[in-house]
Amino acid sequence: MDVRGESEYCSETATPPGHIPGALLHPWVSGEVQGYNELPGNADILVYCGLNIRSPQAADFLCKLGYSVYNMTGGLSTWPYETVGCVDTDEDGINDDLDHCTDTDQDGFGDPGFDLNTCLLDNCPDVDNPNQADADGDCIGDVCDPEPAVYDPLSIDSYPPGGNDCGDLCECEGNFDGDADVDGTDASAFKADFGRSTIVSPCTNESPCNGDFECDKDVDGNNASRFKGDFGRNSYQKPCPACVTDPWCTYP
Repeated sequence: MDVRGESEYCSETATPPGHIPGALLHPWVSGEVQGYNELPGNADILVYCGLNIRSPQAADFLCKLGYSVYNMTGGLSTWPYETVGCVDTDEDGINDDLDHCTDTDQDGFGDPGFDLNTCLLDNCPDVDNPNQADADGDCIGDVCDPEPAVYDPLSIDSYPPGGNDCGDLCECEGNFDGDADVDGTDASAFKADFGRSTIVSPCTNESPCNGDFECDKDVDGNNASRFKGDFGRNSYQKPCPACVTDPWCTYP
């Protein structure tokens, strides 16, 4: 929970910018945590501010009200990990890092590529199509499919491995062994290549990487986020299609 003001919470120029992903904003103002009565009473709450000045006061305030509270010593200025700004892609009033259904066309189905989404994914994210009709079964909705009667998933196939007959909605980025899931076996394969970079054991055509989803010759935190988004998909929950997984990236 971030107890700074909204301008600090959303700042793009502060060091570090923005806020911790998923942090709720409840400013410490005039000796009180704003909106404290909206906080869950049965959860542990980590409180932080910028320089550990306001957060100890806010933590003490909440503690006296019976909340289970921890203060992040040092504040956000000592936070070594990723921070995010106030981005609201679908303009629904909920920042992407807190939105469990980023849905640009507001048809009740989430846009592909947002790891936090728990709603079903949209087969045509830019056009309102609440019935999700897909006559040819290529994971591209009829209303935005150039040939709705022809199985042509390559018409929207921007995720690697490109050219494997799987549209973006179907694609399982972390399905390295080509079965119907992203499980522990795939996690082990990803872990084995995680940390490879342009300096240390770079990904090449001769020695490819499991997990270089951006085809930039490394397997880093961005790739880990992509893998995490697919991990757990199985034959019962958003199954992976029978896609060819090779070749993955072709490096110059």
